[in-house]
Amino acid sequence: MKKLFIICIAFAVIGRLSAQSKDAEILKVWNHIYEAFNSGETEKGFTYYSANAWEISPDGNIYKSKSEIRTSWDTFMKMMDEKPKFTPSNPEVKFITPDVALITWQTEDEMKMQGQTMKSKNNGLAILKKTGGKWLVEADALIPIMEMPMMEAKK
Repeated sequence: MKKLFIICIAFAVIGRLSAQSKDAEILKVWNHIYEAFNSGETEKGFTYYSANAWEISPDGNIYKSKSEIRTSWDTFMKMMDEKPKFTPSNPEVKFITPDVALITWQTEDEMKMQGQTMKSKNNGLAILKKTGGKWLVEADALIPIMEMPMMEAKK
């Protein structure tokens, strides 16, 4: 009975370590993407997007290929006075299947356009799929956080 208990504990620990390892793979990709865009190495960031990736941008536009996403990014960067700064935090990973994962996060961004500094807070969501041994973004979205006044409950 004691051996059975030890075996059960061992499988539980191995299972958890395996899950942590898979989470770490997704978080590594997520970090590489943000590092690339923050450093201005956008082409490096785009290597983590599938050719058919979709994106919903913070302004609500929907792009339906990596090519469209890249064109949107290039247009965005032409409006900037300097490279924007993205500060992501609180990533959480959920596996849908062993080869499909969802990641959510928050980000605080700072951009300078026409001499004016703009700051925003967003929630992010991405779906990644493991293809040919590599995790690729299949879809992502940044949703602006709109501060709402607290409402008193009606009595």
